[in-house]
Amino acid sequence: MVLRAPAGTSSRVQLTNGKGIAIVKSNDGTAYGRVAHGRITVVDPVRGKATAVSLSNCAERRHPAPRTTVCIGDNIGFSVQYGVWTVTLRGRGINASAVARGVLRLRGVRGRFSIDGGPSRRWPRVMRSYALG
Repeated sequence: MVLRAPAGTSSRVQLTNGKGIAIVKSNDGTAYGRVAHGRITVVDPVRGKATAVSLSNCAERRHPAPRTTVCIGDNIGFSVQYGVWTVTLRGRGINASAVARGVLRLRGVRGRFSIDGGPSRRWPRVMRSYALG
């Protein structure tokens, strides 16, 4: 999949083999990836462009609130693009890429991440926020 860059300034994020929680909140952008075991939550608030959301391999799919979808299972995948959205990846074997303007929040016990092609770093053990774009 080719990542669509949002208009204006954005950041490229790469998450590799993570175990923990990653939250990407985007004002415009694209993201895709997989979780080996866990859950993916996508929130698509009503504002701005319509967001295109795709979830795959969900053993269980829930809608706990309007415009919120939770996908639970093994080897689950996602893609989101356009509009305003928040994706939460929770579990192990988290691999994802994004081009977005917004915020990355990250906490884990394993995994590597990079922003804008910078050095690959370990996931922080305590929740940290990183500005995107």
